Amino acid sequence: MRPDSLHEYGILVLSTNDTYEKAEITKEAYKRYEQKEISFRSLTRTEPPEHPARPSNVKIVEPKDAPKRGGGSLGNRIALLHSLCHMESYAIDLSWDIISQYLPDEFAQDWLKVAHDEAKHFNMLEDRLKELGSFYGDVVAHDGLWNSATRTSSDLLARLAVLHCVHEARGLDVTPNNIRKFSQNDDSISADLLNTIYEDEITHVTSGVRWFKFVCEHVLRQERSKEQNIEENQVAISNQDIMDRFYQIVRGYFNGPLKAPFNDEARRKAGMTEEWYYPLTKRE
Repeated sequence: MRPDSLHEYGILVLSTNDTYEKAEITKEAYKRYEQKEISFRSLTRTEPPEHPARPSNVKIVEPKDAPKRGGGSLGNRIALLHSLCHMESYAIDLSWDIISQYLPDEFAQDWLKVAHDEAKHFNMLEDRLKELGSFYGDVVAHDGLWNSATRTSSDLLARLAVLHCVHEARGLDVTPNNIRKFSQNDDSISADLLNTIYEDEITHVTSGVRWFKFVCEHVLRQERSKEQNIEENQVAISNQDIMDRFYQIVRGYFNGPLKAPFNDEARRKAGMTEEWYYPLTKRE
């Protein structure tokens, strides 16, 4: 029997260890939700697993032990594609994990689209690895992305800030250079693939910025209404208030200052102006 809500689909994806199956379930959920066959919320509340089920054939190592991804050799290009494929596999889990939070339906719709994009990206990268004689699991990988998810698991605002603003935006910074690497080594297929992913990722950062601002304003109103003993609708929240909370969260959860260079143009397209990240390049 198939799930009858997005929430149940999220539990299913997070409990499935095969990443190909995660991607297929995600695409099925997206199609059924678009066709209005399923709802957002389920009648019963089931908590998602603390750590998503993961494929057993992918060996996890410390970040310092991950293979080098620079250079133009076939092995280095495979290592880079594998690293991206691994990140997309975790991005599927991350999207479903955040959908499990009970927020407005528009929130679920945004992150369902993100989950669907990540599933598509995983399939594209996995197919390209096979074309190059490799496969997902052929190269060791690290768990840095999910470690950040674990640190922010009890704080939705921190999850939105660190995973969906800082980490996602970093992808916008490095992808153009990765595209150039493939183009310079006559691998136009991989370059075109990364360009497709790049355009989708801009919209993902847009979602991160949008929902961080939404949730942050709600949290600040709650806090200040209690402090001042007034109704929430009487509390005025400025953009600087939101920025200050963003800086506080990133400095508390992210390891060290943000590092340039930044892709200012792509970040701006995503609604992330320079005030979101340049102040965080300096230690507090």
